[in-house]
Amino acid sequence: MPALDVMPEKAHQPAMSPSHHGHGWDASGAPTPMHKRLDGKNAACELGAHGIRVNCVSPFGVATPMLINAWRQGHDASAADDADADIGLDVAAPSDQEVEKMEEVVRSLATLKGSTLRPRDIAEAVLFLASDDSRYVSGHNLVVDGGVTTSRNLIGL
Repeated sequence: MPALDVMPEKAHQPAMSPSHHGHGWDASGAPTPMHKRLDGKNAACELGAHGIRVNCVSPFGVATPMLINAWRQGHDASAADDADADIGLDVAAPSDQEVEKMEEVVRSLATLKGSTLRPRDIAEAVLFLASDDSRYVSGHNLVVDGGVTTSRNLIGL
């Protein structure tokens, strides 16, 4: 079922509009800096008064072309400091072997054994939060990571 079919009517209303300067607007129309705008609990408090739910999904590594291409290239420290730098990613479609290798890495880090995180898992989490099945859920960060964040210190991962 398409997400638009399950999303409540108020979910289509823009809560905050981004600008090119990293700012948005809160429910009253006042400017909101980026760090505050990304705090789902603050947004849930502000927008809940208008019947608007605010939630987010935080997935762990999914073997998508974006992650696999980043894996191929490694981390380019010189480009990381320059947001406008062209880091020259190889955007070739990942091979089946690369997908399996990335899934193996993700599985090895997860505490939940016997499953593999796939894009569909993330889509289903988003659809749940957008559906009426979660009509009383707001201010929630749904972590879809196979238990990685519950069992590890992720500094340096």
